[in-house]
Amino acid sequence: NIDNTGWKIYSNEMFSFENKEGFRIIQYYSIDKIPNTETNNRYEFFIDSTPPITTAELRDANGNPRGLTPTNLAGTGFTLQLMGTDPVSGGVSSGIKKVEYRINSGIWIKYTQPVSIDNFPEGQTLFFYRSIDNVMNISGEKNIYIEKDTEPPVSIIMSPCDGDIINSSFPIFVNVI
Repeated sequence: NIDNTGWKIYSNEMFSFENKEGFRIIQYYSIDKIPNTETNNRYEFFIDSTPPITTAELRDANGNPRGLTPTNLAGTGFTLQLMGTDPVSGGVSSGIKKVEYRINSGIWIKYTQPVSIDNFPEGQTLFFYRSIDNVMNISGEKNIYIEKDTEPPVSIIMSPCDGDIINSSFPIFVNVI
């Protein structure tokens, strides 16, 4: 008797609970050739087939959240924070086992604390992340681009030259490189 749908004679078939999340009950007993009848047995379990959800947040050096964009500019002291949640479906959630990330084509690393952008190479980095729940459902892999720039800009007054004497109508040209 599966999920109280009525008793059936078992004939070595496999039971499938695909797309049937939530609480499940199998009740069973056996009868031998005498016919001695076994006491009813009850087996209860839960099915969680829903993958977890993973989110990322970029924080600046002061810990303030920055909105994620297609290309995220980040400097010294910036961090990436990850969070995995396992949604309840059919009244069941197995919970998050781990959140993982990888940088460019590197190996998956278990997330334990905010990831420092200071450890990224200068320039563009592709950051991947995902979550795995306690029954090994894996979230869809996500990625974001981080453009690390720790070089301060340089500004130069192009005209007039340092020490020149000019009148008040002379334009001053500043170049930022």
